[in-house]
Amino acid sequence: MRILAVDDDPDILMLISVALEGMGHEITTTADPLMALGLLEMARIDAVVLDIKMPRISGYDMLEQIRRSPRSRHVPVVLLSSLGDTTEERIRGLRLGAHDFVRKPFDPEEIVVRLERIVAVRHVPEGGFAGDLEEDALLDVLQRLERDGRSGTVRVDGRLRCGWIGIDQGRPVVAGYGLLSGTEAVLGMLDLKKGFFSFDPGEMLAPEAEPADRMALSRLTVQLARCHDELEQRRRWLPDAAAALTLARPLDDKREALEHKGPDLPYDEICRRIQVLEGITLGELVAQELASPLSVCLAIAVLNQEGIVKVRTPGTEVNPPTPPA
Repeated sequence: MRILAVDDDPDILMLISVALEGMGHEITTTADPLMALGLLEMARIDAVVLDIKMPRISGYDMLEQIRRSPRSRHVPVVLLSSLGDTTEERIRGLRLGAHDFVRKPFDPEEIVVRLERIVAVRHVPEGGFAGDLEEDALLDVLQRLERDGRSGTVRVDGRLRCGWIGIDQGRPVVAGYGLLSGTEAVLGMLDLKKGFFSFDPGEMLAPEAEPADRMALSRLTVQLARCHDELEQRRRWLPDAAAALTLARPLDDKREALEHKGPDLPYDEICRRIQVLEGITLGELVAQELASPLSVCLAIAVLNQEGIVKVRTPGTEVNPPTPPA
């Protein structure tokens, strides 16, 4: 693996170099972002470690230039951020195309692990294939594997997190995506519009499989379409991602109605989180990975529609009811 590290702190560059070289990787370092851009155009680079705050141009500006270049636009980038960096700054980096963040000060081995995880997705093993999710939807990839009856592991780099799906004779049997597993992991990955995937026909990851009916691709496809349709119907009840949420009434008051609208949605856990973390936002609930982003959004829309969850008005005191145990 060939890594380019860009930081104006020589001590940081030394830490990264020692860690990567100790694991057998090649590393090129520079304190000059403009020189780094030139290296990306001339040499094969597998990934970039980039500090946000640098002289001449910022890490954000450099990231934008990396993504504009046909030669480097798919190169994974890990941003280094200071402890003082805000959530908005981190979100800005992700929107510009960063694959991951590491906060300073950091353990050098953390850099290695994150880079290896990201680059592994982009490795195309013998007999396998890889592609861009903007050009090949993951559902099409899985249907192709099902049609051909192939076995192995699909790895997915979804920018915000990485995942994998174990395939046994064309059938998804086990999956992980960030903190999610099983069907919610697959649903989260099927909903990705940007990212990278690869298929390794070697040994399948993880031995414990989900029940066959729950992981059937036909079932997952129907479930995904249904969730999208129901969310579209309830779009008016979906709060802004940054709106503070609160409980307005006990969940049990509407439990029977909720079961008919989506029995597999994480209603209980969402209500518990809102109870404990009064004022938590939809964006923060999605980031906590209770379920796939689609499932969390649909659950919040339903809870808001039923009057169980509501957007908290700024400056008001709220004493929400205790959710069921």
